Amino acid sequence: PVAKLVLLAIGELWRHSPEPWKVRAARRSILSVQVVSKWASPDMFAFALLYYLLRSLSVPPLLESLQVLDVGFTCYNIFCVSSVVSTMSVTLPADPDEPTSPNRSSAGWLGLQRAYTLVGPCAVALSLTWGFFFARGITSPVLSMYLDTDTILQELGLASLSSVIDIKALVNSDVSLWKATSTLWSWFLASGELNLLLASTMLGGLGLAATVLDMALLLAAGLTVSLQATPNSGDGLVSALLKASHFVKHLAMLDVCATGVVVVSYAAGIYREQGMMIQIQYGILYVIASELVHNLAFYYVMSAAAFSSPKGAKRASDEG
Repeated sequence: PVAKLVLLAIGELWRHSPEPWKVRAARRSILSVQVVSKWASPDMFAFALLYYLLRSLSVPPLLESLQVLDVGFTCYNIFCVSSVVSTMSVTLPADPDEPTSPNRSSAGWLGLQRAYTLVGPCAVALSLTWGFFFARGITSPVLSMYLDTDTILQELGLASLSSVIDIKALVNSDVSLWKATSTLWSWFLASGELNLLLASTMLGGLGLAATVLDMALLLAAGLTVSLQATPNSGDGLVSALLKASHFVKHLAMLDVCATGVVVVSYAAGIYREQGMMIQIQYGILYVIASELVHNLAFYYVMSAAAFSSPKGAKRASDEG
């Protein structure tokens, strides 16, 4: 947090400097803060998923689990979200190295129009590919938990009962992102606990819904580029779509959530000695693949829009 404040201070102090190198430094400082702002959040998703798994352990009267999302979770959520929103509200200084893009003539545009009509179909293909990986990723298990019967009974001094009580068969839980989101929401409705609302909102809202919204904006921008008939004719709409996408992409935290899944799978290694095993599952591969396609679509559409509508694309990136 301190480093972010220092970088933002540099960005604002040198934003209007007459020296180009200071303006460049200001731009890079603000851009760095915007890029890293959401990467304080993997633990937030890890806590929500770990809470789900631990609460699923409860099999009374044989086994009971106690877990709570306390005030620290609330404060950490507020910090993470406000950090992203506040840094994205800071506009970038004008790039002193940005050349003035000449307007393309109508003749030149007609020669390239056929190539631009492919941007929309490519955006559709990327969206369909992303949709496949996304749907499989959020519905497939990303984490699993099971209990080692022998270890637990030895810890309790009941090793002789290992052949009688099969805890592993009773408690064997896995979790998908969709399952965790819907279950946390149902637990909130049943208990009214606001931290459960925060957890389900972070997973379902910023993790899933924001990613879907960003892909929809990118698809719309790609189709708009393809449908343009004259140079710069779609500047206003393309700029608005890319500006919204640029902002939503920083709020879309499925990539951060995937990192949180990896974090919790390794951090949970401390529980192995107590007989509780938490392992990463194949669903995370689909989630990672969907985010790779998501990023490919973002940079492809942004690049295509920058070439076809340089003013609109530049305005979107600077304002967004």
